[in-house]
Amino acid sequence: MANCWRIGVFGMLGLLLLLCGCTTGGNVDVPKTLTSNQLIDRGQTELESVATNPYMSQTNADRILRAAEVDFNTALQKDQKNTQAKMGLALACTFQGVFDLGVVLPSNMGQMLVNLLTQKQSTTSSPMGLPARMLQAGMKARAAKTRNSLQQSMQLQIASTTLPNLSQVLPLFADVENDVRNGAKLQLRMYINGQIRLVKFDVADVQLTSAFGNLVASLLNLAVCYNLDMPDGTPVRQLPIDSNSNNMLEAEEYLIAAPFLNRLVYTSSIGPSGCLLYLHNAAVEAQAGSTLSGHTIGVNALIDVTDSTVQQNLNKLAGYAGLAAQAAQSQVPIGDVMGDGVSRTLNLPNLLYISSLRSLMPTFPKDDDTATGIWPDPTFHGIITPGIPQGSLTFTYQQLRLAFK
Repeated sequence: MANCWRIGVFGMLGLLLLLCGCTTGGNVDVPKTLTSNQLIDRGQTELESVATNPYMSQTNADRILRAAEVDFNTALQKDQKNTQAKMGLALACTFQGVFDLGVVLPSNMGQMLVNLLTQKQSTTSSPMGLPARMLQAGMKARAAKTRNSLQQSMQLQIASTTLPNLSQVLPLFADVENDVRNGAKLQLRMYINGQIRLVKFDVADVQLTSAFGNLVASLLNLAVCYNLDMPDGTPVRQLPIDSNSNNMLEAEEYLIAAPFLNRLVYTSSIGPSGCLLYLHNAAVEAQAGSTLSGHTIGVNALIDVTDSTVQQNLNKLAGYAGLAAQAAQSQVPIGDVMGDGVSRTLNLPNLLYISSLRSLMPTFPKDDDTATGIWPDPTFHGIITPGIPQGSLTFTYQQLRLAFK
């Protein structure tokens, strides 16, 4: 998947994942006698217990994050203007989404996100170390159970709980941004760069955090709609048979029977349309938050904007974000992104017209599961035209098999 990074929108996603960072943290009991401040204090403690522990299990984190959501939400019902409660609720839901991504994404895609979060460095030396650990914890939790006992139930939980909750609280980031502009103070103890630090949020920090939350929602929309109908067990046949004797393994030969990848499950609010909506929102917020001003400076900074490399990445992010904001809504030119002298256009709204992914899956050589597959439609249903050169986007049968192991 390496060359996807070179296409503008994917470059924006990678930079956004690299630059943003925040986290969250169990007691589901909410006595009516607790005041708003007491609820917020307890929610903050829950949030920080996850934010400062990159090795917490997915099970414990899930319980604590959902408890924090209840505490912050109850506090907001008592005091709808409380900035800390708004930020805490938005963060708790966002990072519940990160854990859920780790559970439902195919293994190799989850690892690809971890690599983007850390620039393929140690997860303890990156600003995104904690979210990367959260993804890894989710993938580890999935590996500990059989796919047929977990995958569909997790998909249904995301569709019925995580995504609606996240969609509802994402607008709170805009309220928080306005509150910070008017002098509100926000801080959270977090695990960053291999140590626990007290992070303070300025306006641009909130904008980047909002961008990250919207990006998580965008990815969850795709993860859910492409897998909800998957039958029990692995979707890849253990011993695919070259039934037409052409020495190649085609999608119908190595995939289990429909509906896997043959019918997308989504509504007007969940699926490709939701993916494009939140991708656009993420791009707009990332573009706003990529300026050098409006960030906390010093030891409490979320990101160090005095670092020349960070400055360069922020400038790149601004450009990619502007492209992604357009690409999520209409066809845009992206130039020669493949280095072959061919100018291309990106048309992400064509995602809305893909009813099946089976016809887009590659064909693999029969006797070499590490050989690069051949893409039947290099334009991917017109998403990128005139298409990508064969071999530039590499994918092997071995990768596919390991993704759903």
